[in-house]
Amino acid sequence: MVPLDETTSQLKVQEILHFACTSIWPNFRPLTYASKCYQSWVFPCDNKVRLYAVLWAASYHQDVLNVTYGGPTYQAGSKEQLILKGLTLKSLRNEVEAFTGAKPLDSIIMCILHLAVNETTDARIYRDPSPFNPPFTYLHALDIYGSRDYHPVHWTIIQDLLARHGGVEALQDHALAWLLSLSDIMGAVNTLQRPIYPCLDIHGKRMVLDSPLILFRPYASHFALESAGSGFEELLDINPPVHRGIVATFSQIGQLSCVLQYYTMESFSPEVLDLLGDCRNYVHHNLFSSPDTSSAVEKILQLSDQGPGAIELSREIYLTCRLALFLCMSQAGHGLNDPQEQQPLVIKLGDLK
Repeated sequence: MVPLDETTSQLKVQEILHFACTSIWPNFRPLTYASKCYQSWVFPCDNKVRLYAVLWAASYHQDVLNVTYGGPTYQAGSKEQLILKGLTLKSLRNEVEAFTGAKPLDSIIMCILHLAVNETTDARIYRDPSPFNPPFTYLHALDIYGSRDYHPVHWTIIQDLLARHGGVEALQDHALAWLLSLSDIMGAVNTLQRPIYPCLDIHGKRMVLDSPLILFRPYASHFALESAGSGFEELLDINPPVHRGIVATFSQIGQLSCVLQYYTMESFSPEVLDLLGDCRNYVHHNLFSSPDTSSAVEKILQLSDQGPGAIELSREIYLTCRLALFLCMSQAGHGLNDPQEQQPLVIKLGDLK
């Protein structure tokens, strides 16, 4: 129970926390994630900047669901929510003014992250018609946060603070580094840019995973017989060929699709669901980290004595495959709400000759 004072006694604190524990955090990750968030973020209660940020973000999340699914008459922005936002901003200002660098800045980062992700102009989720229905969008709350624009000032401040204080891997609060990494991947998909941070696990460590068909073989032995994604190995036969590591990254998109498709039809354990989310993040992060049009050709191709014409042709083939995978992954795998966001990809594909 959160202790009530003159301020919190006027707010629906327990109801908000119950909503977070039962409807928000379990949809980010299964297993013990929700209970650990409660234990780590709500207590000790004297960390006001973290507590108020969590309460306000949970209240805003509830508004998003109510405005989207509760009918046209529902009005967002209750008095309690506005009070919580004011308390969040006030506690953040006090924390920043008192910060000396002697203790971690995790609470400040967490608060600004909540502000960056939730301070949008419209709480309602709009979904344009799409022929794609990607699976598991509830996992990691992709259906809520996957297509959200971040507040540019708050997002930039996070990068600046982390650059001066040890980076994202120096964060210690439970799941905070993972949440930043997840937000970064979602942002990369929406903006078609390279991720800023490495792909991190729930403990804030860099993820190194086997390819999806190998990773899930202990749970479904038939994956040993699958060859999904193997068609990209043709990129090893062009002259000059694409680097083998890049081809493996491309192939893993096909493997991930195979695994996701299988589990839409079969039952699975919470452990498998947890691993599915991490695997999806890892594969998507690797794809968006692959060399782009501004990268040196040596980063893309295995060069020897080929002429400029052959090199340019192989480069164009690579870029075409990369952009096609972006388009496929962002709609069929990630599930962007607005197909108009894919127009830059379609234009780029049309420009490649």
